[in-house]
Amino acid sequence: MGGFEGSPTPFEYQDYAVTLDNVSKRYPDADPGRCALEDLSLGVRKGRFCAVMGPPKSGKTTLLQCMAGIVRPSSGTVRWGDAEADSIGVVRTDDLPHSGSSVRDFVSARPEGPQRSDRDVRNACRVARLWPRRRDVRELTAVQLKKATLARALADSPLLLLVDEPACRPGEEHSRVLGDIVRRAVRTLEVTAVMATDDPLAASRADSVVFLRDGRLVDAMAKASVDEITDCLHFLDER
Repeated sequence: MGGFEGSPTPFEYQDYAVTLDNVSKRYPDADPGRCALEDLSLGVRKGRFCAVMGPPKSGKTTLLQCMAGIVRPSSGTVRWGDAEADSIGVVRTDDLPHSGSSVRDFVSARPEGPQRSDRDVRNACRVARLWPRRRDVRELTAVQLKKATLARALADSPLLLLVDEPACRPGEEHSRVLGDIVRRAVRTLEVTAVMATDDPLAASRADSVVFLRDGRLVDAMAKASVDEITDCLHFLDER
């Protein structure tokens, strides 16, 4: 598969943007018998796009948080490539702008430090198919707002991009649009990407798809079709 291909040797870790080895995560206030992640091993090769899928509470968000270094595993090891460790972009696509700034101002602004460069902002907006940049963010549609949030992360030129797309209703285009953007970013910006999504069409854009259930890695596919992904999700729902 395009993501994890067995347990890499120490000499092979340099080929991976991020790896998790036997990672478990237990939250103190959770059910004592339940792990958010349980003995999970996974790796994503540099320059690949990996989609993560699974039922609600399967561990998708916790997996991305461990990959980002936001959450520390209860056990196991998370490793990053030498460059990726200092260049991680995290996107939570329900964290949308509410200010009256322009698209350009929103994409270029940083909470601390200098603004992102005009060149980086232009490149990110181009990949996100986000025009015109002088438009007020309050005029954007829901899909355009998510594009702006993703463009903001891409403007930092991350080497590892982690996208957590919350559940969407059937027929919504949000996830599949983001899947297309992430696919373009991987191809044109030399980024490695992991995207948690519930949309089989969005996941079909990825090089590989991994499926979680109850915090465990239960299946994986490379270059999977929409029908193959849908069949696997139905199987997980029936278990």
